[in-house]
Amino acid sequence: MLKIRLRRMGKKHQPFYRVVVSESRAVPSAPALEELGWFNPQPDPPKVTLELDRLEYWVGKGAQMSPTVKKLIGHQAAAAKAAVAAPAAPAKAKRPAKVEAAPAVPAEVEAVPAEVVAATPEAVSADGAAG
Repeated sequence: MLKIRLRRMGKKHQPFYRVVVSESRAVPSAPALEELGWFNPQPDPPKVTLELDRLEYWVGKGAQMSPTVKKLIGHQAAAAKAAVAAPAAPAKAKRPAKVEAAPAVPAEVEAVPAEVVAATPEAVSADGAAG
């Protein structure tokens, strides 16, 4: 009997699964008849990609799905319905950083004579007078 089930791939503590069609009596790591998709549980939300037309073909030939594969098909179908029903929402605009009002500038600072502004530090004497 044929079985549609998951084959574990990936590294230690980083699982990644392929959805495969294989003989039910063979170990899951045995050569598969066909790979139908993959499942990555690491990201949030987990990502599932399945070739549903090929899945239907194998089910029509008598292949049995494992309970986990049935759940994955349900998740993919729900995600597809949600994507069709609700168009992609525009990305949230980031709130601008708080801009604090600049402190009021005293009137005497605004009325600085041009010769004082043009004076270099060497031209200013120790008592603060220019020249």
